[in-house]
Amino acid sequence: MISEFQKLIDTSIKYKVDYKQFTKLQKNALTLLGLNSMNKLRDRFEGQSFLDKFLLRSYSELALQNAFGKIVIDDLKKNTIKSYKPDFSLNGLKVEIICSSNDEYPIVPKGEFELGAVILVNLHTRETYFVGTVEKKVLDENLEDKSLSPLLSKNFSGYLKNFDIILPFKIENFGTDQTEKSIK
Repeated sequence: MISEFQKLIDTSIKYKVDYKQFTKLQKNALTLLGLNSMNKLRDRFEGQSFLDKFLLRSYSELALQNAFGKIVIDDLKKNTIKSYKPDFSLNGLKVEIICSSNDEYPIVPKGEFELGAVILVNLHTRETYFVGTVEKKVLDENLEDKSLSPLLSKNFSGYLKNFDIILPFKIENFGTDQTEKSIK
């Protein structure tokens, strides 16, 4: 599994979340939980888990927004609505973020979308790796759901373990005249 991820990371679009963005996101998570300090967050059973999931999703959203080159994230909603998800689309195709930490297989959410954007995240270094995209039809045909728990199966379709179906992201593949975007 590690070698598969390393191969994906080597060919991905990289994005590093800066420290200022990290502290802003950390404050957002505290606000959403109704807390005023990181110590209180860590005292709550689900606090650290919520923070990790929130950062994983938020880093992925920032990376995708940067790759698409347009503002999609509504900061006000992000700060006040716990379940907020920005609406990403590319040339009329609804895009769903499929993200995971770089030591887990990505889990695919249920929902209506045409294109999955696969993003790996290293929370410790605040780095994201936009691996590429997969059409929903192809994704559905290649999911592994045997190891999906009954609890997770309510919100997720399965795990993405076949990385050969992921196409490298190039904006020109979606009908625009821009060239491939490299994120620094």
